[in-house]
Amino acid sequence: MIAYRRQRDVEQSRFVDRFGAAATQLGATDVAVRIAGVYAMAGVADESDGLRRQQCIDVLCGYLRLPYSPELGRNHQTKNICKHRDPEQFGSENEQHFEYRQNDHEVRATIFRVIAD
Repeated sequence: MIAYRRQRDVEQSRFVDRFGAAATQLGATDVAVRIAGVYAMAGVADESDGLRRQQCIDVLCGYLRLPYSPELGRNHQTKNICKHRDPEQFGSENEQHFEYRQNDHEVRATIFRVIAD
């Protein structure tokens, strides 16, 4: 019984480590690291079962639910800055910064392929 519990704890620890590493890669700014994170998460899911496997799929689907602009997600643009003059306040300027993930389209396409496979 003790050996069984130790084995279960080792497996749980291994899952948590691999799951955390893959999730960290998915949050990276570099597109190659994010794609590697997709494959790492798929590997964790393939080696897991039940709720653990579903957690991996939920993370990948969560990535797909993040805001995405198809026309900007296909290129290398990372930031769009819009400056607006405020007509009510003389000389006043407002800035809005919109940040994008580079080549996010490729990451999303990879997620779709991995889930379909």
